Amino acid sequence: MTSRVRHLFGFGIQGAGVASEWVQCRCYGSGGSSPLVMYKDSIRRGELESGNLAQVRAVEALEKLHHELERAEEARWWQRMARWYQPSAQLGIYMHGSVGTGKTLLMDLFYNQVPVRRKRRVHFHSFMLDVQKRLHKYGRVDDAVRLVAWQLLEQSRVLCLDEVEVTDIADALMLKRLFEVLWAMGIVVVATSNSAPDQLYEDGLNRQLFLPFIRRLKENCNVYSLNTMDGKDYRRRHAWSGHLYHCPVAENVDGIMDEWFLKLTGVEGTDQRIEGFMGRSFRILAAEDVGRASFSYLCKSAFGAADYIAIAEMYSVLLLDRIPRLSDPSCENEARRFINLIDILYETNTILICSAEVPPDSLFFDPLQRCVLGRGHSLDATEEKGIRIVGEGGSSGRSTLMIGNMEWSATGRQGASLADLTGASFTRKAAPRAVSRLVEMQSDMYVARARSTHIRTRLAELVRMDVGSRGAH
Repeated sequence: MTSRVRHLFGFGIQGAGVASEWVQCRCYGSGGSSPLVMYKDSIRRGELESGNLAQVRAVEALEKLHHELERAEEARWWQRMARWYQPSAQLGIYMHGSVGTGKTLLMDLFYNQVPVRRKRRVHFHSFMLDVQKRLHKYGRVDDAVRLVAWQLLEQSRVLCLDEVEVTDIADALMLKRLFEVLWAMGIVVVATSNSAPDQLYEDGLNRQLFLPFIRRLKENCNVYSLNTMDGKDYRRRHAWSGHLYHCPVAENVDGIMDEWFLKLTGVEGTDQRIEGFMGRSFRILAAEDVGRASFSYLCKSAFGAADYIAIAEMYSVLLLDRIPRLSDPSCENEARRFINLIDILYETNTILICSAEVPPDSLFFDPLQRCVLGRGHSLDATEEKGIRIVGEGGSSGRSTLMIGNMEWSATGRQGASLADLTGASFTRKAAPRAVSRLVEMQSDMYVARARSTHIRTRLAELVRMDVGSRGAH
């Protein structure tokens, strides 16, 4: 595992956060400029298209916030020395839109350029893992969420959250309480999401308890939609190569995957132990910088985002065998885990080589056809105050979250399936993003972002050799 990838999630030091060195390496600048300047440079280089008014409005807002924070940072030292410094209350920015509209790109332009020393850019999965880990340390301490908020603010005055999506009551109530404190302390949030604020945790169990968070979000962030009339997915501008995505699953597909693994590593591989979140461990086949597992193992078993992060930390290439069509409603658990896996692999520039039953655009069903809400318990409005972490379990992490006297996992009530509490809402919103990312992950531009120079070079050689050409793509 490279030190830079370990620093990406930073367990044990600063929590699960994307380090600035990583974001600057994979994105669009390294400071000393401004979001608008870098945006125009990207258009001039042909990386972005001109004339996107939704993007321009958002970039102009990010530019304004950039300069406000720049002036505040310049005044911070001598005002503090004068003992009358009070943090200014800049409004944050919340950008939402469908897949491939440039939300993450614009946020990274801002993050890389904003001249603030205490800043953090983190994927929402990693942020929730970090918060759960911190809460776990406090156990049954009263108002542990407030103590965690103070820790977060000490580390980051500006918090950039990518792909915000609230999928269960535990996360919903935790976020509500946490950000009540953070916003009162003056933190500035820049966030991206597929969902508009009013659509967050839509159809969720006891959603009325989450509505105050949405109101506070709109009070503390200016909201911008990046949707356009043409609905264009800009990730699909990059040519699909198909070299790394093998479908349909033919008789010889396992042999094709075997060949990829052998050509990349030179050996057959052995079972390797991976240390996951809070003492959990599991094993996958691996050699050197390459891991391999079946879809059934990673997405049908009780794996969560923390486990996928551990895999991404360990390997710069993952071979995933036999992805099925996820068109049956009974596959929703597997679909959600798969979406989380793709998000994390994409966020960490991990190369995915896979075999699948169908092409990416045909993987997911239309979840609008069904919506199953949680059954059983309805929270009293006072229960949300007693939020704490105990034990292990959950999908956002490996800890059980207590709400009042009820035990919940991050998937919902302990023992409930993923679909029981939020139905198809998460899959409906997140599946198009997963498909878009799968398509981009097949492009030469994405492969060129591979973390390992050796892997980049070897992949280019194998593509020229047409490894796996005996299978259908």
